Amino acid sequence: LKPSTVAFRLSNRFTSSWQMVLASKAKPCVCARSGQLARERSRLLKAEKCVNQAINRLVRREEALDLLEEQVSNQERELLVADDLTRKEELSAAADWEASKVASETSREKQLSLAS
Repeated sequence: LKPSTVAFRLSNRFTSSWQMVLASKAKPCVCARSGQLARERSRLLKAEKCVNQAINRLVRREEALDLLEEQVSNQERELLVADDLTRKEELSAAADWEASKVASETSREKQLSLAS
């Protein structure tokens, strides 16, 4: 039996309004269902919006991390170049120091030989 048929039969057999209310509760109201669906739809749209916002935040974080990673790798390259230049300058300074040391010894020997 359909709920509407049950309500009709109950109304014909019994005169109690309480039983009519029970019978009418068996048939879902379209308005109530529509409101329920609208609330569910609204809840789902809100959840979807939150998920999309979270995805957008993750995308922005990934982009920021990519930019940061690029900056770090650029600084690493610059430091390697600077380290290489410093090493070459140190070798050059060490060679210059050795040359000045040899020149100083040679000059001292000449002075001693001239003085004697």
